[in-house]
Amino acid sequence: MEDQKEWVKPNSILDALDFKGETLEQFNKRCEHDDPFEKSVKEIAVFANAMRKGVELTNADRWWFPWHYRSGSGFSYDVWTGSSSVTNAGVGSRLCVFTENDAIHMAKCLPETFHIYLSGNVKK
Repeated sequence: MEDQKEWVKPNSILDALDFKGETLEQFNKRCEHDDPFEKSVKEIAVFANAMRKGVELTNADRWWFPWHYRSGSGFSYDVWTGSSSVTNAGVGSRLCVFTENDAIHMAKCLPETFHIYLSGNVKK
């Protein structure tokens, strides 16, 4: 029987890709024709999937996603929660996690990715 690797909470896109069994080079190749926004969506999806330990959300689950807003220094965040039956906010479940704390952790670990996701611009 093959040994299962112990799950470790991801702290970076590299950790999340490792959970998925994908290298950064493979990910970048997969995203080579994406604009920065499209690549940021894929990064958030990979990270959220690793945070959920590969488990997909269902309509019965409560979904959590970092909710960002403009502040004097750029973007700040809070969390948004919902499920497909109670919201029309347009955040797909593949970008969401199971808990409020996991959503906060995502926002803290991927600030540049969320900046691109929200603004479409890469910081210079």
